[in-house]
Amino acid sequence: MAMDVICECGREFGVTNDSVGRNVKCPECGSWVRVLAAVISDELARTTKDLTNAPENQASEHRSLAPGLSLAVTEHGWRLVASTRSVTEALPFLMLGTLNGFIGLGLLWAVLRQQTPSSSLWLLPLPLAGLLVLACLGAMRLGGRIEITIQGGQETVFTGVGGLGRTQHFDWRDVVEIQDQHITGRGGEEYHEIVLHTDKKIRTGQYLTEEQSRVILQALRQLQRTQPSGNAP
Repeated sequence: MAMDVICECGREFGVTNDSVGRNVKCPECGSWVRVLAAVISDELARTTKDLTNAPENQASEHRSLAPGLSLAVTEHGWRLVASTRSVTEALPFLMLGTLNGFIGLGLLWAVLRQQTPSSSLWLLPLPLAGLLVLACLGAMRLGGRIEITIQGGQETVFTGVGGLGRTQHFDWRDVVEIQDQHITGRGGEEYHEIVLHTDKKIRTGQYLTEEQSRVILQALRQLQRTQPSGNAP
């Protein structure tokens, strides 16, 4: 039985299920690609068939596609949910946030003790702003999620913690292409970003693992084949 994998160069090609866990060579660029997700194309095709024939009162169904990544299916649509939890990556943000907090408290203490002029209080927003940013980044690594919902013209991409975060709205029928982009951040960090090409480009995936990014990309492309957008070729 065949399944599709996607190389970093963007080439999508078929391999057999016995390739799962192995490295295969991309016919386009020659790079080696590790086959991570077993029969995901088959699973998604079967899920689409089940969804089409599902009764309206059927409860949602959850399927694990990769570590920290699940697919929920109801009669209304699809929901891909990826956990961004990583304690090791959260630690630097928590440590820097604690340092910023101590700096702010130290400045405030010095002003109250009249060891520093009151005019120095204008510096206080700087460590507080840094603390807020680092706290948000740390929270994403402790309990955040990325949630992609495909639901009949009311599609969303949510990135955040609990009910707090950023929600991007789009229409699946406007998606003309789905890409995986390799990004290098300002600090030299590297990550994958999934881009849904609509009139405004929906970007997500900065906090995903490489495996999560690949599986989500494959799932969305499979969905595009089974439920094509209005402008898709």
